[in-house]
Amino acid sequence: MTNIDPKLTDLFFKQNKEMKVLFGNTYQNEFYNSVFDLGKGGMEFNFTPLNSNALAKILAYPWSGADFSDRLWDNKDKLYRNLKQTMTQGLVQGQPYDKMIKNLADKMDVSYRQAGVLVKTETSHFMNQAQLDGYKEADIEEYRFLAAMEERTCPECESLDGQVFKMSEASVGENYPPMHPLCRCSTIPEMGQSHKGTRAAKIGDEWVEVPETMTFEEWRKANELAYLNPLSI
Repeated sequence: MTNIDPKLTDLFFKQNKEMKVLFGNTYQNEFYNSVFDLGKGGMEFNFTPLNSNALAKILAYPWSGADFSDRLWDNKDKLYRNLKQTMTQGLVQGQPYDKMIKNLADKMDVSYRQAGVLVKTETSHFMNQAQLDGYKEADIEEYRFLAAMEERTCPECESLDGQVFKMSEASVGENYPPMHPLCRCSTIPEMGQSHKGTRAAKIGDEWVEVPETMTFEEWRKANELAYLNPLSI
C-alpha cells in the first residue's frame, strides 16, 4: 500500500492541471463571447481585456465553499480510503483479484459520477460567471433569469424563470446560476437602456465596430485579444 498514495497524488496533480486549463479557457471564451454579443446587439462601451490577476482570482474563487482544487483533493482522499479498504479486506478474506477489482469498481462508480457532477457544475459556474462579468463591463444594471424548462427542472429554478434582478444583488445559488449541482439555467441582460450604435470598444477610445456579418474570431483578432495560459497563473 505504500506505493499507492504517491501514484494517486501524481494522478490528481495531473487532473488538477487539466481542470484548471478547462475552467480557465471556458471562462475566457465565455467572457469575450459575452462582450462580443453585447456589442453586436448594439451596445457601446469600453471593456478591459482579461489579465493574469483577473483570471487567477476567478479560478480561486470558492463559489460553493471550497475551490475546485480542494474538492479534488477531498475526492483523492476518498479514493485512497476506498482502495485501501478494498485491498485490505480482499487480502484478509483471500479474495481473488477479479473480486477485489469488481468491489473497487462498484465503489468507484459512485466516485466517478460524483467527479462528473463536480466538473459539469464547476464548468457551469465559470460560464455563468464569465457572462456576469461581461454584463458588468457593459454597465448592465439588471439581468433576467432563464430556467432550463425541461422535465428535470427543479421547482426553485422554475419559480425564478423570467424574474429580473439587479446586478448588484446577483448571488450564486440564490438568484444566479448555478443554483445547485448540475443546474442548467442561464441569464440574459435586461436591456432597459438605449443603444448608441453597433460597436464594442477595447481599452481607451479605439473603437472596433461589430457589424452583423462579423464573426467572433474576427472581432477577437481586431481587438488583439489573446487567451491567457491558465497553467502560467
